[in-house]
This record gives sequence, structure tokens and C-alpha cells, in this order.
Amino acid sequence: MNQDERTPLWVRAVADPEFREALIRDPLRAAAAHPEIAVTGQQIRRLEELDDDARRELVDDVVREIYRRRGPTSGSDHEVR
Repeated sequence: MNQDERTPLWVRAVADPEFREALIRDPLRAAAAHPEIAVTGQQIRRLEELDDDARRELVDDVVREIYRRRGPTSGSDHEVR
């Protein structure tokens, strides 16, 4: 699988709540378990440097911001935390 075929980290985090939780619990393990994810060492280091609460806050903020920027869609979107 080449880099162009891989799913970006934040796309997967938004689309997959189980992956998002795994990313919050253990970023390196979550990335290693999903080789189809395009993630940089810098992204993992940034997440690893945070404590659990700060990591959850960062990930949840990214997800909320992405949902906010999408605007109204089909009406089937749900609140993220």
C-alpha cells in the first residue's frame, strides 16, 4: 500500500469512534495496529507527550472542529461528546 492509498490519521479518528478511543488510550499502539493509516512520527510524538486528559481534549477538539466545518448535512450527524 503506497502513501496515497492510506487514510489520514484525523480522517480515521473522525470516522471511527473505536479507533479514536484507541488513539486516546495509546497513540503508538493505535497507529501500529492500523498500517492503513497515514500518520507521521511528529503526530504520534505530539499525542504521546500529552497526559490522557489533554490527549482526549485534543482529539475531541479536532473531531468537533471537523464536524463544525462540515456544516449541516443529511441531519444524521450526532453530537461528539
